[in-house]
Amino acid sequence: VRVKMYFRRDYESFITNANSVKNAEIVDNIYAISKSDKKIANTSLIASQIADELLNIQGVEASFVVMLRPDNVVHVSARSLDKINVQLIMEKLGGGGHIDTAATQIKGKSVEEVTQMLKEILASIKLEETEQKIKTN
Repeated sequence: VRVKMYFRRDYESFITNANSVKNAEIVDNIYAISKSDKKIANTSLIASQIADELLNIQGVEASFVVMLRPDNVVHVSARSLDKINVQLIMEKLGGGGHIDTAATQIKGKSVEEVTQMLKEILASIKLEETEQKIKTN
């Protein structure tokens, strides 16, 4: 009970998380991408909670949450299960982290622009994987 009490959120954060999960886009049946250009406090914390929650969707192997910080910097939080290295994906966006937990912050771009950049990276990974399969067969 104490742990549950510690991790409770305020109503606004709860609604933000719920809406972000509800509005997430599933890409290639394995990636969940949620985005929001609403400026909220504690962006890093909220984005990481949403990214964790998106991994509960059956079939999702990696999740990405793209949010606008109050200082107009776009924050991307990434999480994965065991198959996808989100650190490498975030490095392509100028960030870093660990194989299953990574992030980046991007100045001078909109949430939509960063989301499109992310989708292009994911598409290039899919293309590389397809080419690799062709070479091995």
